[in-house]
Formats: sequence, C-alpha cells, structure tokens
Amino acid sequence: MARIPLLDEEDPATPPAARRLLREIDARRGGLINLYRALAYRPRFARAVADIYFAALAGGLSLGECELAYLSASVCNRCRYCTSTHTVIAARAGLSAERIRHIQDDPFPHGLYDAAEAAIIRYGRQSTLGVVVSDEIYAALEEQFTIEQIMDVWALVGLANMINRFHETFHTDLDPAIR
Repeated sequence: MARIPLLDEEDPATPPAARRLLREIDARRGGLINLYRALAYRPRFARAVADIYFAALAGGLSLGECELAYLSASVCNRCRYCTSTHTVIAARAGLSAERIRHIQDDPFPHGLYDAAEAAIIRYGRQSTLGVVVSDEIYAALEEQFTIEQIMDVWALVGLANMINRFHETFHTDLDPAIR
C-alpha cells in the first residue's frame, strides 16, 4: 500500500505549482504515471527527474539500450514499480521477454545480447551493486559507445537507482496500465 497519496492535476486541493507541473509533464510525455503524481509534492524534484530522463532518451542510444540501462539497475534493486514499468517499455522498444528475463544472468546465455547491450547491463549491475566501476567494465563501454553515450548510460543507471529508492521508500502503486 502506498505511503503517500498521489496528487491529481485536476484536484483543486493539489497545490497550484504541482498542478502546473503535472500538466507540463503530461503534455511532454503524453500521459502521467504515478511516479510524477507522487513526486509532484516536490515539483523541482519531479521536473529534474523528467529533465534527466528525457535528456538521456534524446541522446545517441536506442530506446532498447536506454531500457536495458534502466532495467539493469531496477532489477538489481528489486524495485517492483520500475521493473514492472520498464519491462513494458522495453517490450514496446522491441526487447523480447527472454532478453529482459536474463538481465541478471552471469554469464549471459550465448548470443542473447550483442557487445553493446552486454556492456550496458554489466555497467548497470556493477554501478548499482558495487558503485565502483572497474576498468574492464568501462573499457567495454568505451569500445561500443562515445563519451556522450556513456554519459547517457550513466545518467539512466543513476536515475534508476535514485527512483528505485523513491519507490521503495513511498511504496508507489503501479500504474493501472502496468498491473
């Protein structure tokens, strides 16, 4: 059960700054998810999260690569909200259920991920579980991506870790479309 009620942009009891922000995010992403309805208690945080997420999506990674970065952290953290939500987004981006299911495997099943995808997942896991990123993991990223793309991977994994902790603190309810 959620620990805080979700804010609604149509509810007059919702503070005006939160209503404005929710309408802005709704227009920007084409719909609201419960993450933003919960984060809207602190509009600056909600805006910052949206800005980081959309900046990373607008970088040089494919949507599937972005989702592998986000999911690699969320699966490690066992975040129900983010794993459920981003599994749906990853499937829409073309990732098969099998590829999503094996994100935690070590080693990966042979041929399931290409070198770029494997580098993203290994970075996400190591960064999430150990914080320190080895030279080997970084070199694998460097072989596949530009510095700017590596920063997109870093931003998505870091954001996922922060948002995972938000959901695990406040027990955000899954969105109706995800349940």
